[in-house]
Amino acid sequence: MSKILSVASYAPNKVLTNDDLSKMVDTNDEWIVQRTGIQRRHVVENETNLDIATEAAKKAILKSGLDKEEIDVILFATITPDLFTPSMACQLKRRLDIDRKNLLAFDINAACSGFVVALETAHHLLSSYKNILIVASDTMSRIIDWTDRGTCILFGDGAGAVVLTQSDYEPKFHSFTEHDITDSLKTNSIYDEKTRLSMKGTDVFKFAVNALTTCIKKELDDAQITIDQVDYIVAHQANVRIISLASKQLGISEDKFYKNIQEYGNTSSASVPLVLAEMVDKKLIQKDQTILFVAFGSGLTYSSCLWKLEGEIK
Repeated sequence: MSKILSVASYAPNKVLTNDDLSKMVDTNDEWIVQRTGIQRRHVVENETNLDIATEAAKKAILKSGLDKEEIDVILFATITPDLFTPSMACQLKRRLDIDRKNLLAFDINAACSGFVVALETAHHLLSSYKNILIVASDTMSRIIDWTDRGTCILFGDGAGAVVLTQSDYEPKFHSFTEHDITDSLKTNSIYDEKTRLSMKGTDVFKFAVNALTTCIKKELDDAQITIDQVDYIVAHQANVRIISLASKQLGISEDKFYKNIQEYGNTSSASVPLVLAEMVDKKLIQKDQTILFVAFGSGLTYSSCLWKLEGEIK
């Protein structure tokens, strides 16, 4: 019932290198790269979340070959909305200048799992609607404590978008929520003007490795296939050591995972579509391939999807 027509991404022009951060907190390039794999991250300067989301959305719609008025649903995955209301999805409809009124638009807050959760939501909605725009966009730099070297080195800003349409294909989804260590990754009250992200790194790292291995095993078992039948694992880019440890525990090659964390850092919900867009641009993604999407984040949530590509993603 779901087919991905196109994917696009956008990252702000301003770049913060590890050397830049070493002038702000007690850290250095070698320390950050060894512990995270991150070398650079993009951050907004005079842009809003809506600004960067609009850039990705416009490109995705153009590449899809659809007219913007053919979009039936807008799903916007984010944890850093510019406003609490109206929703980012509604603001995006206006920014894209879509005239039609019979359009469903709403936001999804599933943190770093947001894009994969939006894929699952879109898949079910495609039984009633023909074309869906998903945008996953976050400006994490707006909620980071830039004096905390444990978190400020990790995150960046970015946006990704995909356009989906109806088809006969039925991808397989799995979503999980755990509450045992909910407080390990959170912000304080939305009514606090100084709200910032806090994270218990060790707890989150252990959770992330378990989430990644659990999702991959579940998808393979349910589909009754081996990892050799999966062309790529498109995973949330949180920390290169999470991917390395998970691949070792699963006994699979790390080459199955495409990584661009070195350039963007952790962009929350935008992470997975940023990877997918880069892979499509490099012509690594081809029709008839099998892709395993997996993401994990605050909640704590983790979601995955096994997707057989019917045709080329533009």
